[in-house]
Amino acid sequence: LIDRSMVASSERAARARQIEEKRRRIEELRGRKAARAAKKAEDREEAAASAAVATAEASAAELRRYVDSLVASASSLETTVAPPRLDEVPAEAASPGAKEPPPAAETR
Repeated sequence: LIDRSMVASSERAARARQIEEKRRRIEELRGRKAARAAKKAEDREEAAASAAVATAEASAAELRRYVDSLVASASSLETTVAPPRLDEVPAEAASPGAKEPPPAAETR
């Protein structure tokens, strides 16, 4: 009777250890799963941030090209539409009796 009691007690203790080991393993796996999920979320956020930066850089480059084209157009208009400056007018045209240059074309 005592031997059976000791065996049963030993079996219960072994079973309790197995159950505790399974619980620990489950908690460890849950922790790993949560860590993987957090890492995936972090990776997604990082990818979204990188995409946003790339989009912003592309937009900035496009805007720079547009501004450059506007500056080039403005420079072109300035040389073709603007009246000559006094330092660019020939001396005979700038003399008091000379005819005045025609008025500059209107700009929009």
